[in-house]
Amino acid sequence: MSNRRRRRAGGDYRDEKIESDDEDNFEILVEENEEENETIDAKRIRLAREYLERVEIDEEESSCEDDSSSDDRIGRKLAKERLMQEGGWNMDLADKIDVSSAKLSYLSRKHDLSPTCISLEKSGRWAYSGSKDHSVVMWDVETQCFNGIVIPNWKKTDKNIHFPRNNGEVLAVAASDDGRYLATGGRDTLIKIFDVRQVGKNASNKSLVKVFEGAQSHKRAVTSLAFRNNSLQFFSGGEDGCIRHYNLDLLSYIETLYGHQSSITGISCDLNNVPISTSRDRTIRSWKLDQETHLIYRGGSSCSIANCVSIINKSYFLTGHDNGSLNLWGNNKKKPIASAFESTEVVSCNILRGSDIALTGSCDGFLRLFKIKTSKDMEECGIDLLGSIPVKGYINAIEIGPNANFALVAVGQEHRLGRWDRVPMAKNRIGVISLNQINDNADASCDD
Repeated sequence: MSNRRRRRAGGDYRDEKIESDDEDNFEILVEENEEENETIDAKRIRLAREYLERVEIDEEESSCEDDSSSDDRIGRKLAKERLMQEGGWNMDLADKIDVSSAKLSYLSRKHDLSPTCISLEKSGRWAYSGSKDHSVVMWDVETQCFNGIVIPNWKKTDKNIHFPRNNGEVLAVAASDDGRYLATGGRDTLIKIFDVRQVGKNASNKSLVKVFEGAQSHKRAVTSLAFRNNSLQFFSGGEDGCIRHYNLDLLSYIETLYGHQSSITGISCDLNNVPISTSRDRTIRSWKLDQETHLIYRGGSSCSIANCVSIINKSYFLTGHDNGSLNLWGNNKKKPIASAFESTEVVSCNILRGSDIALTGSCDGFLRLFKIKTSKDMEECGIDLLGSIPVKGYINAIEIGPNANFALVAVGQEHRLGRWDRVPMAKNRIGVISLNQINDNADASCDD
């Protein structure tokens, strides 16, 4: 027990004993001061040591039956995480999914009209869906329960009687990887940013933190949104043919990307800060922001309008088209390197980033699963159909769980961007599809 001299009001000094909890607090304050005063290089070394300690603990707790040394296992784990960050780690999941045992169930009805979009938070716990009835809803995927209202649905009142219902349709939602923000966009041309930590069961404006409008937003409807992986940068595309770049670290608009000659239909972005966009002008564009240039993929006369795009890894991406084709592209090839064809228009597509499993949706009553084969040798690349799951209605959006053990689909009676067709027997619901795996231990490979 240590001593400390403390001056009293009368001016005399007295030796007093410090209690143990006071001593602990004093030590914590010293450590905090030391951390504040440490240099940048010292902080990097400290963080690296803490990370290695966590990796060693994980290795000790794991039940790995490997004869190799602990150093080798740690080295492989570090290499794996580096490749995952760079987009070069591929998980072989497609062959392990039992399509015949997949089951479809619907979440409770919270959207009156067709759901148009859905976004799954990185951990797979929370999901957000938007609809033509103006509403945006937060879901707890683990319990499959409604968790909160981000934007309430449209109701005819004296205040909005002159505001047509279709003017506020929500067409796109995107959640940040850190679980803090949700971006929404729709026909009102506004991009709204919400702090999802403030979302409650009753609608309120407390969660709304920023609205991009006027010169900082689009002149026409916002049709697509995408966050860059592990970042607060995000991109929006609209019917005005422009792509706009934002950064939520400062809640600011950065720049506008010009090039497309028609409405943007889809955007996807990965860690390399190279967003890829599709448009009704029959081009696909890869935007190299650091170099202020972009590549144009036309695909030839046989390549029709692309409705959706999903990045696989740093070298490949996938697009779905209105003629029913699903195309696999290489970043350095102007034409698709592999294709598969469906009976009707591909309305939505998505692939679990860094894996070989892709899902596509249309309006012919089926959700289809594909195995995507990528390789350094272009001749070995391909798209194989694994099977299909009955889903009646327009599958307007798809999200895949972190381990491909489930998928979420936004199913509606109408297409997300219009009312030119209708499937009257369909439900306007969010569907959950369980994807049972034959073997839970997924293999993985490096794609350098």
